[in-house]
Amino acid sequence: MALYKQCSCGELIPIDSKCDTCNSERSKNKYNYEKSNYKRLYHTIKWQRLRDSIRIKFKYMCVCCWNDGKIKDGKIVHHINEANEDNFFNKDNLILLCHECHEKIHSRYESSIDENRKCKKELVAIKERFEEELG
Repeated sequence: MALYKQCSCGELIPIDSKCDTCNSERSKNKYNYEKSNYKRLYHTIKWQRLRDSIRIKFKYMCVCCWNDGKIKDGKIVHHINEANEDNFFNKDNLILLCHECHEKIHSRYESSIDENRKCKKELVAIKERFEEELG
């Protein structure tokens, strides 16, 4: 017989697991806290210069669309590994995306840990291929 415990939200869950609802909320809170700490970096001259150099490097194209054989303007400089104060200005962690691809990627990041890892590996591979062929 399985043992259950009551989560702080009131839901009964197996004793060796975490409540999906609360786990998602904890994740969201952690993300929001970390985001607020480095958010100020987006307003620096250093970031603006780096952002512009990334746009030039990727020829103003969304790398995911380019990978799919389409040409679309890239508008968002995206951190492959979630931005923090340590990796914020690391140009090797940045790619250029259109709004649509950026939203799809963040949906994949948030869907599961495995999907998050898989997506990041794919982005690194696309980035490397772009740099080889057009860099």
